[in-house]
Amino acid sequence: MQEFDVAIASILVACASVVMASVLAVIQLRHQNETRQAQFFMDIYDQFYNPEWHKRWMELVYVVQKEDLVDSDGIPTFLKGEIDKYVEASSLASFFEGIGLLVKKGLIDINLVAELMSSPLIWVWEKVEDVVMKTREVTGRPQIYEWFEYLYNEIQKIPSRQS
Repeated sequence: MQEFDVAIASILVACASVVMASVLAVIQLRHQNETRQAQFFMDIYDQFYNPEWHKRWMELVYVVQKEDLVDSDGIPTFLKGEIDKYVEASSLASFFEGIGLLVKKGLIDINLVAELMSSPLIWVWEKVEDVVMKTREVTGRPQIYEWFEYLYNEIQKIPSRQS
């Protein structure tokens, strides 16, 4: 009977060791994923923090007028060959488009984006929303900047970030 108890005890210790090792591995993988996600976000944030990028979004928000992006009939000016202002707006929208897709796929935490980028994101979307909607309509491509719009809508759901 004594041998049986020792055998059972050693089996239980081995099982407990395997369970503990598995739990620690999962914790370590989760931490590693969070670290990778933070590093990935910071790589993107380096672009966002760039003075040239800031100059472009501030110009779009504060200098560019609606008439620079759409004509009196509501037609996007780039469709008529006037692309300079639209290219600047499109560049910024494309940046947020990529972030929106990464958020949707769970590769970046929406809260990181909300904490560090929500104001420019909201201002840029609200500046280009009419143009995006009209461009979708005119071109028959409803997916144009869909991930930017998704990101804007998700940011709006965060109470402290509502415009």
